[in-house]
Amino acid sequence: MTNQELEVAVLCIIEKAYEAKYIGKIKIKDILDCSGKTVGYKLILGLNNNERPLTMQIEGTPEQFLKYVEKELRSRHLHYTAFYKGYQVPIDDGCIDTSCSCKK
Repeated sequence: MTNQELEVAVLCIIEKAYEAKYIGKIKIKDILDCSGKTVGYKLILGLNNNERPLTMQIEGTPEQFLKYVEKELRSRHLHYTAFYKGYQVPIDDGCIDTSCSCKK
């Protein structure tokens, strides 16, 4: 199976598992050994953020890869997942207004 065929198969798995079409970024890469032989596959799903994608990988045949992806997608319930972005704001203790009597 080529990587494009695997991508189509993964999209079918997503549609079957979640009853929804996935329209985000999807990429499948080969996992190579030191001799350049493909020993497994890596799935990259952009979901809502291409900078921090969800990845799944397994060493094995294309059939084992597709079975693993199906199992993982069913167990992760990604269709219920909401994504948020948070920022940590440093607090400078020297700038806190202590003149108010209500702050104790």
